[in-house]
Amino acid sequence: MAFKMGFDKESLTGKTVTPGLYTVRLTGFKPKKNKDGDSVNFNAQMKIINHPEYDGTPLYETLSAKAGFTQWDFAHGFGLQLEDLGNGQYVLPGTWDKDIAKFKETDPLTWVYDGPLIGRDAQVEIANDTWDGKINNKIKRYICAVPDCDSLFPDNKHSQDLLKRK
Repeated sequence: MAFKMGFDKESLTGKTVTPGLYTVRLTGFKPKKNKDGDSVNFNAQMKIINHPEYDGTPLYETLSAKAGFTQWDFAHGFGLQLEDLGNGQYVLPGTWDKDIAKFKETDPLTWVYDGPLIGRDAQVEIANDTWDGKINNKIKRYICAVPDCDSLFPDNKHSQDLLKRK
């Protein structure tokens, strides 16, 4: 008899989380071109930690390169600032060419993140959002963990509802 490997339905659809504040840990990124092919979605991968019911539940954030405000909120949620390239451009801290043997600048599928975000924790507010008839866990907002953020960046305000900004 041939060996077959299965999985339960919950692992296919994901676990719906009760809306509220949670601690998440960033476990990685899976960058790829967006649907139109004109930008990159960094596809941050996180998991809920230190929660009696939802510990280990995966959570994803598209983190589009077209939406700088989400990257700013994201980095600050993990207690880090965006890197200033000095030419009006800002980037997530770290690099994307960790696996230099496979790295191709024009192919996000070959990008491997190397930087201080991996393994860091953030406080997020999770909301439930319906898409294609299914309830999904979405990050409504990141709780900023950058000390004195309001003083350092008086002209920038963090999003209070990322779901309405998209």
